[in-house]
Amino acid sequence: MKVSFCIPTYNRAVYLEPLLQSIKLQQPHGLELEICISDNASTDSTEELIPVWEKKFGIPIIYKKHETNIGPDRNYLAAVSLASGDYCWIFGSDDMLQSDALAIIESELNRKNDIYLCDRKEMDINMSVVKDGHRRWLSNGTKEYIFNDDNDRINYFNDCMSLGGVFSYLSSIIVKRSAWNNINFDPSFVGTAYSHVYILLKIIEIQGSSISYISLPLVLCRGDNDTFESSGKARRVLIDYMGYFKLSDALYNDKQMLKKSFENILTKERPYIYTSLMIASYADSKEKSSYCSYQKRLGHAKLVTNLLFLFGPSATVLKKSFFFKKMVKKILK
Repeated sequence: MKVSFCIPTYNRAVYLEPLLQSIKLQQPHGLELEICISDNASTDSTEELIPVWEKKFGIPIIYKKHETNIGPDRNYLAAVSLASGDYCWIFGSDDMLQSDALAIIESELNRKNDIYLCDRKEMDINMSVVKDGHRRWLSNGTKEYIFNDDNDRINYFNDCMSLGGVFSYLSSIIVKRSAWNNINFDPSFVGTAYSHVYILLKIIEIQGSSISYISLPLVLCRGDNDTFESSGKARRVLIDYMGYFKLSDALYNDKQMLKKSFENILTKERPYIYTSLMIASYADSKEKSSYCSYQKRLGHAKLVTNLLFLFGPSATVLKKSFFFKKMVKKILK
């Protein structure tokens, strides 16, 4: 069985090396590996280090550097397009593998499911474990899901504890390459940050498709390093609403029960009161207006949301409090 690590990257040479080392230093397994790196026109030393890493780690590296920055969505798709493996492990370029990850995955791949989803361990920027670091995506333990009808999809969505259960987090996703390639991609999802999610959700629309959820933290997630947060904390939150509502409209508009169960995952990821207080403190007027419209769609009156925004004048005080900082960090996970 061959596994391709599909790694989109941009100016992360300093993090790529420890990721590749974590792949090399895995406990014994019988998988064939390749590393596929799609470089979004990095200006650091990534390109020069590719032959050094290939020699150092002894794993084939398929590398493509784009002439210009094509954006994160196209780069995600480009990383998978480089692969030749039976399965593609889509991996963030700043994360790492738990030491027994490949041995565990090897035994699971014998099930030949379409998608495998594993948990992650929360780390800080220096890869030290954060307290209560095991981040679980689904409410059940390890479980196999087979999708034959909408009720199967509703049951899966109801088990999701956060957007990670519906593929928001790259490094937790292993997908059968043939299943991925059979999906016709909708280019309107370029720019949402969730182009890959569209493909994965389309896979589970196919009768008999399957997900194997592995409730083990096989991925070490480097914290305090979210690329999308660079545009602002409020903007980072709004990306989720924008992307997942677009997915909901595109896939489930004529299936209201399915649509409701899918959109309800947003309310688990972004608790209304805490998220509203955070938006009140960090958002500008345009961002607040967008947030109000998203919450109205989820059943929260604009008047109530605006009342929560009255905490905005206290933002300076709120931002300094330990409780508020902890709350914001939890919301942005």
